[in-house]
Amino acid sequence: MSKIEELENLCIKATFSLIDWSECVAWAVSRLVANKDESDENIILLASSSCNGEIRELVQKILYPRLDLQQMNFEFWAGKHVVQLHEMYYAKEIDIFSLEKRLWKLYYKLEMPNWLTMLARNCEYSTDVSAFEEPFAKEFDYIVCLWRKAGSIEEFNSSYSREISNTHDAK
Repeated sequence: MSKIEELENLCIKATFSLIDWSECVAWAVSRLVANKDESDENIILLASSSCNGEIRELVQKILYPRLDLQQMNFEFWAGKHVVQLHEMYYAKEIDIFSLEKRLWKLYYKLEMPNWLTMLARNCEYSTDVSAFEEPFAKEFDYIVCLWRKAGSIEEFNSSYSREISNTHDAK
């Protein structure tokens, strides 16, 4: 993983409150200690930042010229966040109830995207109806597989099929 991908990953996690924004400051400090990027004024400023708003702004200034604009899309980051939630859930770092809350929060924050409908619904239903555990797991794996491959929201949308999602339902 490149250093910019590391910062992007930290930014995604901080955006969705999985870590504190200060992790991005630690990233900048480590870059300066390693004598990397000492000519990048934004990294120098980030290394000495303490306000979350300022940190967020500096991280965006660092990432913006280095990433494709499609990768800076909030829905794209939300999809990558779902990948992280998948990893956390199966590593037992979060439980189904915490996952459900996070998925619904994303669903409404993103103004109810089609790709998140079945996933959030099946997650909710699986919290107390065992018949939905398998359909939830299939839908979660399906969505995460697509997001892992997608380099943009357009790539994801061209691969996503609501018909496939509809097959992930209790029988």
